[in-house]
Order: sequence, then structure tokens, then C-alpha cells
Amino acid sequence: MKTSHYFIVLSSILFSFNAFSQSELKINNITRNQEVSGNLIVNLDTANIKNFRFASYYMDDKFISTIYDTPFTIQFDTRDFENGQHVLYVKAFREDGIVDIDKVEIQVSNAKPAFNLIVNNVRRFASEEQVPIGGSYIDAPHSILKKNDKEFYIQHSKGLLRHPRRLKEGMTSRSSGTLEQPFMSVEWSKYVPDIWNKNGHPNQGLWIMSMYKIAENELLAFVHTESCYDLTKPCEEGEKLFTVGLGYSKDNGESWTFLGDILRPYKYDRPTKRPNVGGVGYVIVGDEFQIFFQDYNEEGTRRAGTARANMKEVIDAARKGKSFEWKKLKNGQFTEPGLTALSDDMLSNHKFDINMHCKATYAPSINKYLLLT
Repeated sequence: MKTSHYFIVLSSILFSFNAFSQSELKINNITRNQEVSGNLIVNLDTANIKNFRFASYYMDDKFISTIYDTPFTIQFDTRDFENGQHVLYVKAFREDGIVDIDKVEIQVSNAKPAFNLIVNNVRRFASEEQVPIGGSYIDAPHSILKKNDKEFYIQHSKGLLRHPRRLKEGMTSRSSGTLEQPFMSVEWSKYVPDIWNKNGHPNQGLWIMSMYKIAENELLAFVHTESCYDLTKPCEEGEKLFTVGLGYSKDNGESWTFLGDILRPYKYDRPTKRPNVGGVGYVIVGDEFQIFFQDYNEEGTRRAGTARANMKEVIDAARKGKSFEWKKLKNGQFTEPGLTALSDDMLSNHKFDINMHCKATYAPSINKYLLLT
């Protein structure tokens, strides 16, 4: 019995020795107790390292990110962490399973408080590795749906239009989790043809940007679309037509019907400087939906556009499989056709020049509308 016990202990020691190594990996641009602030770049000395698959970075016991491309350099915001002493360390994983480790003590010293929102001590909504990418990239805001009293669904769309054959025009994924662990499980990932009934419309690349819950299992989606004239060849950036459309679901977002366009940038089909509509944040003002998007004037200069439509008429039309006419803002009134007119620049006083992929909400505690771009 004693012999077996000693053998197990010795085997554990040998396994630990073989699995981890601290002799070769080195963080080469940060010294012990170095004071850091703002964005921090971390470089590794990989001169003697071969067959690395990836490197994972941590601050104390908190995971930061995993880098898959050599030389495994990372940049992160130290304002995610409290001022004071921390241990920054990296684990580099080799093809043979051996893990090299290096660490260094640093002093975080930021004049301003933590940059990211902190809720119940959750400093980031999720790391890159927790979000189900599925061979693509996240290209739409996250939409949240209640699952039960403790959990919620997180749904986001991803772009695949750059694929040489425009592979199935994009996909949408849904995860579920809690506030503390938002991406506990992946519910599903579906390509556009598998989740959308296009209802006779030619739109491609359907990105769900925002969702409104009408009733139990009944949803309205504000959809960013990107289409091309010529479907026989890859979709190039300069050939895309950008619009905002509506989607309707009767099964809580498991499947959708596309209702058609409700907004297009002014002269959206111009031969040069094809305008990207961005979008699509929404708020409810009285009995109307108000949405925000990106519009362009005659010179092709982008501006922050907005439009409204009556909620009841929009929902009634959606239940019949149709879209409803929206009106853009003009001289302080919502009077201009959403598909052909030019919206007033609602952020003209703020020197607006940002991409209007956005979310919007009303905050009753301060009696203000918030636009997140």
C-alpha cells in the first residue's frame, strides 16, 4: 500500500514537471514593480521558443485574453483594474502540451477611475474567448432577452460577406447565462438561410442590431442589411447597398421573417462612396418608435440621422408580414420618406464623425435619452 501511495505522489510530481516550464518564456518590456497606466502593451521574448500555439494573459486571478498569433503581443486597458500592486502573468502553450509561464509584479496607477462599467464586480461583459465566434467576427450590438428570473439570452449577428462565395450571407448566435457569467452556454448558431424567411425580398447579409419584445414569444427586429447588385461574384466593399429593414418573430427569435426596408441612406446606390447606414438603436417616444442610423449628404459626408413611426401601425403591419413607412427628421419634424430623403443631422452641434452602429435607451433616473455608439 505504501509503495502504491509513493508511486502516485511521484507520478504527480513528474507530471507537474513535464506539464509546466518557467525556464524560457519571458516578458521582456516590463520590469519588476514598474508603474503602469492607461493602455499597456506586453511583449514576450520568444527568441528561443518554438511551436507555441497560443498565449493566455492574466492579472492576478483574472483572465484578460488569449492571443493566437505570434509574437503573442497583447494590449489591454489597466483602468479595468484597481490602482495598486498586481501580478501580471502569461501562460504560453506549446504544441506538445507543455506550458511555459512567466510573471511580473506591476503597480497600476491611473489618475481616472476604471474605464469599463463594473456591475457586481464584473469588470468586462465577457472576454473575447467567451463569445461564440464560429469562424467569423462579431459585427452587431448584442441584444438581450429574458430567459427566466436569473438568466438571460444574449444574441448577436456576425458578418460573413467577405467570404469568397459570400458564405450563406452571415449568421446569428445565441448564448445564455447570468449577469456574473453571461456566456455560460451556447444555445445555437444559425446561418441566414436557416433562420430567415426573406419573404420575397432580395436583401442579403442580415444583421439583427436591436430587438423589441412585443408580447410573449413575439419580437420585432431592427435589421442592418448589405446587398450587392451582382450575385455571381464575391461581394466587394465598394459594391454594397446598405439599408435598415424590419424582422418579425413569433417564436422568441428562433426564426424570423424579413419585412422589407424601412430606411436607406440618402442616394444609397450612388456609384462612389456607397453610404453605410450603420444603426440601429431605438427608443420609444410616446406612441412612436424612434431609430438612429447613419445618413449622408450630397457630398457623401456622413451624419447622425433619425426617423420615427407609430408603434401600433408598425406592429400591426409586421403581424401581416409587411413593413411600414418611416419618416426622417426634417427641420425638426418627422416628415421625410425614410427610403429616399435626407435626415437632418441630429448631432450637428457635436462635430459628429463616428460610425453610427449604436444602441439607445431612456434613463428615467436622469430623465434623458442615451445614445451609445
